[in-house]
Amino acid sequence: MVVQSTTLTLLPEANLFRYLQEIKKFPMLTPEDGLMQALEGLKERERASLVERHLRETPATPEILSQQYGVSRERIRQIEGRAFEKP
Repeated sequence: MVVQSTTLTLLPEANLFRYLQEIKKFPMLTPEDGLMQALEGLKERERASLVERHLRETPATPEILSQQYGVSRERIRQIEGRAFEKP
């Protein structure tokens, strides 16, 4: 399959080669490193919400976290949603 462009025609292999050249510029992270880096960029409540609700063997409910932080269950859901939206 050939990808047509107004300026040049590239074969998919050429795109892959260019992609591989670009990716070599960045250090590769293990999934664990990537997760830790992502969690470090979050505020305490955002990090706690994601860890407690999605990374524990027995996940905490919004009710438990709301009691722990003294906020409503809806506020816990908002905090979690904001954490998921961050790059």
